[in-house]
Amino acid sequence: MLRGPGLLRAAAVLFGRTERLDVEMPQCLLRVARFRGLDRMAFPDNRQFTGNAVRLLASAERFRRDSLPIAGRFEPDRVERIDEPRDPPLATHEALANALGHRDYAIGGGSVGVAIYDDRVEITSAGSLPFGLTPEQLFAPHESRPWNPLIARTLLPARDH
Repeated sequence: MLRGPGLLRAAAVLFGRTERLDVEMPQCLLRVARFRGLDRMAFPDNRQFTGNAVRLLASAERFRRDSLPIAGRFEPDRVERIDEPRDPPLATHEALANALGHRDYAIGGGSVGVAIYDDRVEITSAGSLPFGLTPEQLFAPHESRPWNPLIARTLLPARDH
């Protein structure tokens, strides 16, 4: 994470102090919102978080956990209730880690966004797809080529980078 006498951008993105990143890397930003219904017309909760990618991932997870409904049910022959979140936590965690881990932090501005609707969760990241990858190719098997492999290796499971 060092090059010569200075830190690499990846070190700042992963471990930098919030007060310094606010000034030097405003692209370390997470925007989250909980929308009522299926569109963006009404939102009872809307927040922004700044900081390093590790902190942003934790903030996104906390917001997701606090905003998504938990369904409960009882089954015959079981005493305890079974609680299950609407969306699979592992899948949403991986999508959040991908949005933060594959982002091009060399581009100033922009953010990672989490929009929670009554029927879905949308996770977005500013910037273009890397190395000529098209949106259609995302739905087929493809090689993972992150903008910054150091960040991807830290945030993502081994099979995702």
